[in-house]
Amino acid sequence: MVCFHSDPTLSALVYTPNDMLQDTCANFASCYAFSELNGEEEKEDEDENTENEVEDLNNKRVVLAGLCKLFSYGIFEMRLATVLFSRIISAFGNFGDLIKQTMSKCREININYYTKTIALTLFSEYEKLREVGNGPVDKSSEEYTALKELARRLALTYGIELTKEPIRKAMINLHREAILRSFSRDDEQENEQDNAETEIALPNIGFLAVISECSSRLISQDKKTVLGILKKQMEDIKLNIKDAGRDPELQPLVSYYRVMLEGSQLSSAKTTKLRPAPQKAKRKLDVDGRFQKNM
Repeated sequence: MVCFHSDPTLSALVYTPNDMLQDTCANFASCYAFSELNGEEEKEDEDENTENEVEDLNNKRVVLAGLCKLFSYGIFEMRLATVLFSRIISAFGNFGDLIKQTMSKCREININYYTKTIALTLFSEYEKLREVGNGPVDKSSEEYTALKELARRLALTYGIELTKEPIRKAMINLHREAILRSFSRDDEQENEQDNAETEIALPNIGFLAVISECSSRLISQDKKTVLGILKKQMEDIKLNIKDAGRDPELQPLVSYYRVMLEGSQLSSAKTTKLRPAPQKAKRKLDVDGRFQKNM
């Protein structure tokens, strides 16, 4: 299937899996591969158990490698790769090489889809923390700290050449996706907001604190662009930064706003500094040794 997928003349031989099958396969492979080795079985013979663990790990790597190939060759939708991307740190010891190679291939296939998958990965993990806490995320928890570390790690997958145009666009799009998700509300919340004059409810605004971990990958000039995107979202819900500063629940928004504002001001300062200073009229000596203006 993988060999024939890119050849139009052999399209009749290709089976395209539907969404349900893709979801089922991705969930099964990830659950099987990332489950604890040998579960909680009692260990009696150390040598035998070590051999079983090695065999178990090899079997899991085979299954996960098959899933990685389906993403790498574009057979499965990239959005489903969140089950891999979210494990880049926690499962790095046993499966890091497979996950890194898959991420690299996905980035080569389409950097825009790759960026959306990165944003979806982080937001999905953030939503899990909200569900566990039944509301606001506990910022002192180990899980929240791990999520912020995951954000930093995923941002590093774009490489070090941050001034290249494709990378700059990708980083701006990553923050755009994060901003849109941070300002998102479900239909029920929007109806309640429309029917009652209450304070603006943004249940996902805390996600901006997570994506702030990726702000160092933005050059100063692009922080100004991201700030414009943020201001546009704030204008759409008639929210200004002064009002947000008085609301404790909107502090992640205020902090993110300041990071982008400081970055954009730094860019403006550099532009002013690099602007050439006006030159004074040059003077030269005439034949009698006296100075005269150079016309």
